[in-house]
Amino acid sequence: MKFILTAVFALALTAPFGCAARPAAVDNPTTVTMALYPQVFESAVKTLRDEGFTINRMDYRFGRINTHPRAAPTVFEPFRPTYGTPASALESTFNDQRRIVNVFFDPPQPAQPGEADPPRRLRLRVEVVVERRQVPGRQLTGAAQGFRVLADLDRTPAELVDRGIEGPYWHAVRRDVAMEDRLIARIIHNAPAVRLPGEARAR
Repeated sequence: MKFILTAVFALALTAPFGCAARPAAVDNPTTVTMALYPQVFESAVKTLRDEGFTINRMDYRFGRINTHPRAAPTVFEPFRPTYGTPASALESTFNDQRRIVNVFFDPPQPAQPGEADPPRRLRLRVEVVVERRQVPGRQLTGAAQGFRVLADLDRTPAELVDRGIEGPYWHAVRRDVAMEDRLIARIIHNAPAVRLPGEARAR
């Protein structure tokens, strides 16, 4: 068991993270002009699909994109599109985790009394939620070796049943800020005609 854990940690540290060139950083949230909304919206859909996500809901009118959950890769899967940092891959190796992406295009805030009308810009925000699968019918046995560490219970504990939990379920544990930053940068840089500081045009 100790050998396996050592091998996993070594693989996590030596895996080829970040080999592909990444676009320059973009603030999350950032703003885009109303005129470029169609291109940026299309770029967001394409970027998510390129990252291996399947679109669940896409609402152009209200500026919302939501994906189906995608299983998080382990340290043994550096080829997966959503393979991120060594820490997140190691976390997914020892836990059953998945990610859901939400993209928001929020309308500009109206001008306050006495203020000039603000520029017609939308607020683009990317949110990546990491969910973890919980199995209430499983518990630690106290053993230190092999598959005896976990054991299945005959029934779900009563205190969980009282809370309406009778089987495996998913719950949000954190946000993946590193993936959020990567996605929003690729969305902006992949959108045609979006001008960025220091660049003639995004590619």
